[in-house]
Amino acid sequence: MSDSLSSRIGSLITLDLLKALDELYPLRLPDPKDSPAELWIKVGERRLVEVLHAKYAEANDPS
Repeated sequence: MSDSLSSRIGSLITLDLLKALDELYPLRLPDPKDSPAELWIKVGERRLVEVLHAKYAEANDPS
């Protein structure tokens, strides 16, 4: 991802959005009943939330 695109994404993210995504896709242990495909989907969902948290932190870093 280019630096300009990365910085633009970070500036669009809000704390309210991150809170909502954390509620929808919480960090939790896998359910043994889930299929491998379901596990990977959940991993991907959570990974995106973590990337958005990092982009928000970069965009709002006071230094």
